Amino acid sequence: MSLLWTWSALQALQSQKGERAMFCSKLCVCFTSLSVDQSQQQFGIPLQRRVDLFDKFDIETATRSWACVSDSDPSLTYDFSSTDVMKARLPDFVRESAFFIKSFFHQLLLRPNAELRTSVDEFIQQHAPHGYVALHLRWLEGSCKERIANYHHKFVHSPKDICTLSDDFLDYVFESQGLDRTLPIIVAHDREQPKRVEQLKEKFKVIEYPEDDMLVDMLLMIKSTYFIPNPRSSVSNVVLEVRSQSLLDRGLDPQEFSLSNEQF
Repeated sequence: MSLLWTWSALQALQSQKGERAMFCSKLCVCFTSLSVDQSQQQFGIPLQRRVDLFDKFDIETATRSWACVSDSDPSLTYDFSSTDVMKARLPDFVRESAFFIKSFFHQLLLRPNAELRTSVDEFIQQHAPHGYVALHLRWLEGSCKERIANYHHKFVHSPKDICTLSDDFLDYVFESQGLDRTLPIIVAHDREQPKRVEQLKEKFKVIEYPEDDMLVDMLLMIKSTYFIPNPRSSVSNVVLEVRSQSLLDRGLDPQEFSLSNEQF
């Protein structure tokens, strides 16, 4: 027997707070476990950060009409036999599609809680109220250059240029994409290249959020006028997917607002 995790099933637990809290946690884990494609490592949020999704975003509204299938869980002692929707014999099914993963993040990341939304909006209002370019600087625990080199052999720029967002690389992107150089530049980074961040501040006057907060960084990248990602970062790929869907919904071409893999 499998469990069909749904928000509506929480109604069965209204009078049992301990079971309700456990069920909610299990449901959140069930959904967020879909956020990483282990074979492609293309989308995802690091495991240690997924717990933040429960508190910082409205996951219930984002997934209210969804269901997540898992094996029966012995840690839940509530008898679900009276709730038909909760148990079912299910046929074999294939792994969730990339479209589902994209939809999950598009639904979730645009629903931050009030505290997170205020942090991001106040930072933007203070430093870049009329738009900005967002950079994603990643060293990937020292593996960035190797992963770039193995990923695509036809990149015009070297792995080092891409991983460090070199001056020449950024000058090329701004010129080739016709970007407005008067726009502020906000850099989101993994805190692994502090010297390079200081160089970017000196040369390009970049701005960084003062705290190490990946969720704030993600929202800053999502909200940017133009986005320059790291092509091997799963976080960059999540941001690109959320931006793409939002731009398409507004009738805009996503490639005009972010650097695509073909342009590296």
